Amino acid sequence: TGLANRTRFHDALAEQVARQAETHLPFTLLMLDLDGFKAVNDSLGHSGGDDVLRIAADRLRAAVDERHLVARLGGDEFAILMRDSADPLQAGEIGRRVIASLEMPIRVQQQMVHVSASIGVMPSRWPPLSAGDMLTAADLALYDAKANGRATVRLFTPELRRVSMARSGLANDLQAAWTENQFELYYQPQVDLVSGDVLGAEALIRWNHAKTGLVAPGAFLPVLESSHLAVPVGDWILQTACRQARSFRAAGLGDVRIGINLFAAQLRSPDFVERVEEALRASGLAASQLELEITENIVLLNERLIADHLRRIRAMGIGIAFDDFGTGYASLTMLKKLDITRLKIDRSFISEIETSRKDQGIVDAVIRMAEGCDLSVIAEGIEKQSQADFLRGKVGEGQGYLFGKPKPADRFVQTFGQAPLSPERAMTPEQGVRKRAG
Repeated sequence: TGLANRTRFHDALAEQVARQAETHLPFTLLMLDLDGFKAVNDSLGHSGGDDVLRIAADRLRAAVDERHLVARLGGDEFAILMRDSADPLQAGEIGRRVIASLEMPIRVQQQMVHVSASIGVMPSRWPPLSAGDMLTAADLALYDAKANGRATVRLFTPELRRVSMARSGLANDLQAAWTENQFELYYQPQVDLVSGDVLGAEALIRWNHAKTGLVAPGAFLPVLESSHLAVPVGDWILQTACRQARSFRAAGLGDVRIGINLFAAQLRSPDFVERVEEALRASGLAASQLELEITENIVLLNERLIADHLRRIRAMGIGIAFDDFGTGYASLTMLKKLDITRLKIDRSFISEIETSRKDQGIVDAVIRMAEGCDLSVIAEGIEKQSQADFLRGKVGEGQGYLFGKPKPADRFVQTFGQAPLSPERAMTPEQGVRKRAG
């Protein structure tokens, strides 16, 4: 790429730290990762990826003043050593200029490809930090940029270090939870909006912490799915939910479809399809009763490998649902490329569906598109009867607190596995939901 390499950059950073200690001369460190590069590399191959890296390096060099040092640390990781200034506003301006330059379309192998960048910024402090501490802080800021939508610049704050330490502590707690069998699956009904029959159930992981009790999924799932536990826990969810789906029939729920959310690490596993086959074989569950849920972010991590896995999954007769549809920038592209069977309309489009013309227009467009692609549709986040009334006749199925909150398997069976309730007993929408005939 013609840029400084990792060794030269680290030497320059160490020299800058030493110079600051002697002269109080400030500086700023910017760490940069390309967003979307992995998908480009997977689709164009390593030679195409190398071409993109060379063009990105040229654009970086052109966007940054000559007095600053630009380096490629390896892969799609770059760094900028901004000399003579610790002004976060100036660093932010350089970062935004770099992002704007990188986001211009790139022509490679007769194709137009698009990348962007996430950037973490760490201005020097007094007394001086070590080169290692500067790199750690800039990395934390970079991680924050990626976690907050990518294609952005984030400045290091002490809070990021506290969050990092908390994540580390949480990771240790999750390991203990896995060892001590503190995870449990809850199930939320997916119902026919016309008949009220329970057609499916989504399996959702919950953590029964030994000291604090039930932990909200949002508090631990991001750490779990990025940890080494993602694959073993994901396999456990798959196996447990498949066995439970079989037992639902014996409890009077009929052939209820079971929906399972996948972790990215599972789909990156070369033997993922074989793991799914084993879960079906061990449980005796029919492939048609299993639906695996994916999100756009999962697919973009390794589009080629994951698309191959999904093709094999569909060939087995397993359903594939696109979760949170409409919330990502590549949703339509994914819909065209992947073997999807169902769209799950995100709750953000449902919360004001009765009054928001924009939400109504978006939902209507999704429904028409699904019909054209021969896909079924389910609406998530239905909490009010007025929402269900509006969607009835437009969307086949619904899911949300109106029909039932997630429940442990035994309570799910108690609520939905008995004979249909009489009108006198159907006091709540949840009670009014009916089991599917077995």
